[in-house]
Amino acid sequence: MLILKKLFIIFTIVSVLTACAHHISQSRFEESVLLKESEVKGKSLKNLLLNPSFEDEDHMKYWKNYGNVTFNWTTDWHHSGEGKWSFGVGNDADWAKDNAEGGCYQILRDPKRDNRLLKVKPGQILVFKMRVRIEAGYAGKASLKVEFYDYDVRKGFSAGPLKTYQGVKLSEVVEWEEIIVKAKVPEKTISVVVRGCSEEMSKGSKFVFFDEGSVVVE
Repeated sequence: MLILKKLFIIFTIVSVLTACAHHISQSRFEESVLLKESEVKGKSLKNLLLNPSFEDEDHMKYWKNYGNVTFNWTTDWHHSGEGKWSFGVGNDADWAKDNAEGGCYQILRDPKRDNRLLKVKPGQILVFKMRVRIEAGYAGKASLKVEFYDYDVRKGFSAGPLKTYQGVKLSEVVEWEEIIVKAKVPEKTISVVVRGCSEEMSKGSKFVFFDEGSVVVE
């Protein structure tokens, strides 16, 4: 009788352990399914910008500057976060003109193979962020843009975008304020371009600085 009781206790313990192991295995399976569903939906918390804070040895790697302003490149004068570099735009040289425009842009590329454009799907939501610092004496409108094109813009901007999304325009003094733009990918998109831009700059305008960029799929 004593032997039977011991066998019953051992059997009960084994049954409980087996049930627990099955529950844990099932939970892990469900978690993996959820992750796969998230991937199918195209969600990503990974920053899709390359050299997002201009900290590469070549500070403008993957970025381009543009415009007719008098100052339009990376600088170590001011920066956000732990990095040293940011991108500045100003228009205070002697030869400056009114209504100047300039900034920096990046063509989104595959983070694993930067010789290829980033592939996006119609309907996806891209979230573009940068921190902006505007100093006293700035006379312009600073903002962020997301542009979608139906051709490969690495060969040049031969036509306008399919769609452009632009965030809030700042002109007052701010200390590394974060600007956010959400943009929905339209049909026929081949290239995506993000910009930190300064528009309508008066002659003599001081500086706006851009730093800590990110693009994620919402």
